[in-house]
Amino acid sequence: QTDCAAGTISTTTAQTVCSNCGTGTYAAGTGNTVCAVAAKGYYVSTTAASEQSACAAGKYQGSTGQTDCDDCTEGSYSTGAASVCSVCSAGYIAASTAGPSCDACAAGTYSNTERTACIDCVAGKYSGGAVGACSDVDGGYYAANATNDYVGETGTAATQQLICNDGWYSQGGIYDCVEALIGYYATDSTNAENVDN
Repeated sequence: QTDCAAGTISTTTAQTVCSNCGTGTYAAGTGNTVCAVAAKGYYVSTTAASEQSACAAGKYQGSTGQTDCDDCTEGSYSTGAASVCSVCSAGYIAASTAGPSCDACAAGTYSNTERTACIDCVAGKYSGGAVGACSDVDGGYYAANATNDYVGETGTAATQQLICNDGWYSQGGIYDCVEALIGYYATDSTNAENVDN
């Protein structure tokens, strides 16, 4: 007698022909009597398969015995052989389907809640990148871009906060420093007040 080849099985005695495993199943090695079902995160697309194939990065399969894998949706990713896709962390996005990884949001931006797009920080806020929310500019500081240029009222995507110059102040959460009025001065400690002289 001869053992059934890999990918085939013999289920009864006195069988003269081995049966092929169907799609979604496989038989590793020889002499098998039952086909194994493809596991979650794997698939078998052909008959008489001797092994299961892992879902590629960016895809997943949440059921057993399947013939293909599904794409991860926008905002999620997988690194391969996945039964579920992982949602991108705050500050990271997957802008298209079937993403094998997530991309960090650049400085001056933050990720939306769906993790599908990076959004510019609004005036009075800033980020160093890879964050889920922009930070308020502190008192005594102003919003600036990566080249230390002031970001004005209509400007967005500030990447940092810089301290106000001597004689100027801010109350925080705004994009600009204000010059101390005549008869007043900006404190040296925080530059955050317009103090009566």
